[in-house]
Amino acid sequence: MIPVSNNPFYLSPWMPEAFFCGREKDIRTLTANIRKGDNTLLYAAPQTGKTSLLYQLLRWSEIRDEYHTLYVVLRGTKSQYDFFCALRDALRCKNVFSTYPSTYPDNVVKRAEALDAELFRTAAGGNSEELRWASEAAVEEMLFLLDKNGPGVVVFDDFHEIEYYERSMAALLRTHIQFLANTRFIYASGDMPMVWKIFDSPKEAFYHSASTYTPRDIPVDDYLAFCQKCMALGGKTISRESVELVCSLFRGNMGHMQEVMHRAYEAPDVAVTPAVIEEVIGKILEQRRNIYKDFMEGLGSDDLRNMVIMLGREGIVRHEDLVEKARWYGVSEDADVFELWRELSFRAVPIALRRDDGYYLANGMLRLWISWGFFAICC
Repeated sequence: MIPVSNNPFYLSPWMPEAFFCGREKDIRTLTANIRKGDNTLLYAAPQTGKTSLLYQLLRWSEIRDEYHTLYVVLRGTKSQYDFFCALRDALRCKNVFSTYPSTYPDNVVKRAEALDAELFRTAAGGNSEELRWASEAAVEEMLFLLDKNGPGVVVFDDFHEIEYYERSMAALLRTHIQFLANTRFIYASGDMPMVWKIFDSPKEAFYHSASTYTPRDIPVDDYLAFCQKCMALGGKTISRESVELVCSLFRGNMGHMQEVMHRAYEAPDVAVTPAVIEEVIGKILEQRRNIYKDFMEGLGSDDLRNMVIMLGREGIVRHEDLVEKARWYGVSEDADVFELWRELSFRAVPIALRRDDGYYLANGMLRLWISWGFFAICC
């Protein structure tokens, strides 16, 4: 069941369709991939709306009416047994990260529960190797049972987690998935290094086995219309300048954009002006003072810290200017600037990202915390 909020700017990815903004083109692209019989790697940086997009995709009439659907969250899984448990919980719709109900029939759920009971007895025996083999067999049986029940769409969110298992899971999954005729898979991840490793390395089982798709930023006009509609529900107005300001500050980071609008909606001001937006952001940054201060201290190296300060204050740094800017901000002469950037970028939750126009901080709030002077005050 979708949680109901009196504030139309939902902070959770689970929201009514009426309050989901600007992703119809993305949904149609993913739907077209499914209809073509393609599996899809969906990569999106954290906080850009990946999970809410997937949730709405499974509710899309063209998918809901023609396919069984299953949303499996692999976050926190560490083994083949955990993978099976995530699959089981998705079928039961008891995973704490997902409110999307499975549409597979009862016979699939009952078989998952029977296998779960068998694995529980195996686990009680204390033989970890036996549990791994039994879990792999259970996953294989469930995948083929899902496929046997007709056309289906299965989402594996946080798919990169399988690379952290003690024993390889990718080869097992790929071996079975390539023989499934009726089921299409969406592998979703925000971990760029692991995504590249799984899907772009010739030595990996999933090499070039899926279409790759990255959601686009929501156009300003679309987000403006959405914000005006939502603000009107509370008797408020919002100007184009205010929406343009939010879009320019956060560069498609829907998590931060929605947080700012959520708070602006609850502010006493009837007209949401750029001044109101700046006041709201200032309060958020003040509340996160210690979080970001600890983050900066936790970077460890002065060179890494100076790289983050540079990206925060500059906003965007062009490729050809990166070394010169880094030296100007105190990065040592003997440090490899591009290696430092890779260290910031190639993380499970990337600190820095690159687009065609240059390098920037992935966390828009952290960038503002630095560029608006909060870092100088704290440190």
